[in-house]
Amino acid sequence: MQVTVSGLRVNYIDNGRGPEDDREVILFLHGWGAPITAYRAVLAPLEEKYRVVAFDMPGVGGTDEPPMPMTVPDYVDFAEGFA
Repeated sequence: MQVTVSGLRVNYIDNGRGPEDDREVILFLHGWGAPITAYRAVLAPLEEKYRVVAFDMPGVGGTDEPPMPMTVPDYVDFAEGFA
C-alpha cells in the first residue's frame, strides 16, 4: 500500500486486521537500511494478535528518496506524519 507523507510516496503494510478491528496496533519502526520485507518473519507472528503497521523509511524499499539528507529529528517528524 502507499500513502504520501511530507511529499514522499511511502510504501507500507497494514496487516493483522480481521473481525476484531479493535485490536491493539503495533507501529513497527525498522532500521534505516532494510525494507519492511526483511522483517516478515518478525511481523508474521505479531499479526496473529495485533494489527501491525510498518513502513519503509525514506530512500529504502518502496519509499521515495528524500530530496536532501535527513536528520534524526527529520525521521521523527516523518514517523509522526505517517502515524
